[in-house]
Amino acid sequence: MKRDNTRPSGHYRAMYKLIYESGKISKQEIAKQMDLSLPTVTQTLHQLMQDEQIVTDGKFSSTVGRRAVVYSPNNERAYAIGLELFANHVTATLVNVMYEDLASATINLPFTIELGYFQQLGDWIRDFIQAQEIPLEKNPGCRHWHPGVDFV
Repeated sequence: MKRDNTRPSGHYRAMYKLIYESGKISKQEIAKQMDLSLPTVTQTLHQLMQDEQIVTDGKFSSTVGRRAVVYSPNNERAYAIGLELFANHVTATLVNVMYEDLASATINLPFTIELGYFQQLGDWIRDFIQAQEIPLEKNPGCRHWHPGVDFV
């Protein structure tokens, strides 16, 4: 039976989780920790890289033999924006896949349950995203929200 290389392997999620939790890891260490063969690890790493879930991030230092390639999560795969709504202001924080703070901003905006409040908030969020030069398609919460469309 021919193998279907278009579908992720059964180790796909577990391997991504290991790479994510490790931050940086070698193929050999993945094989050791997951008790998998190097060909299986190589195939799954290839799938993860094709899906832009992980990236190669240089090489580990070594005093003997070949230096191992470093695999790490793709920090530019997706972004998230968290909002804190207060009585008199709003704070937005942009984070990457590894929850690293990339930017934050605050606007003085007294809270009301009126359309004007939400329109102003939406405009401010759009401007915040554009100032960071983050494509909207990289922000899962904004995939269907486009500049010029009301945020309500």
